[in-house]
Amino acid sequence: MSELEYVKYKDYWKAAIIELREMGLSYGDRITHEDMYALLGIPRPKDLRSFDDIKKSQLAYVHNVECIRRELLEDDQMDMQNVRGFGYEIVKPEVQTQKAVGDLMDEIKRAMRKTAKRISYVDMSQLSAEEQRENTDARARLSFFRKSMRKGLPE
Repeated sequence: MSELEYVKYKDYWKAAIIELREMGLSYGDRITHEDMYALLGIPRPKDLRSFDDIKKSQLAYVHNVECIRRELLEDDQMDMQNVRGFGYEIVKPEVQTQKAVGDLMDEIKRAMRKTAKRISYVDMSQLSAEEQRENTDARARLSFFRKSMRKGLPE
């Protein structure tokens, strides 16, 4: 797949979204990665030989799937979520809010863990007294925030 061919695949999502709607895509439906590649008309990485072509195929796929996800969410109120090792599923409305909030909480927890490591592993000997105070204050604020989050989380 040459550079020009990658550009060719840039907007394949537009035809795919029409086809998905015509197929009667509905809540709870699942779409495999294989079917999504076929729907988009993008060569599957396993069918390609060169590393560059594989990467271009993957980039085109991710771009087009994200466009489909955005279009389905904003225009059809359908949340298409990744199903690891399978493909995608259209989330049922009765669990969409719960899943969205759950995903947010996971992202916040991940960000807090990353931040905790970054502010904990600071070479304090290289900091001025003021900078050490700022670091200590930041760690205390993060600790407070983490505890507050745990209290507010439904189990």
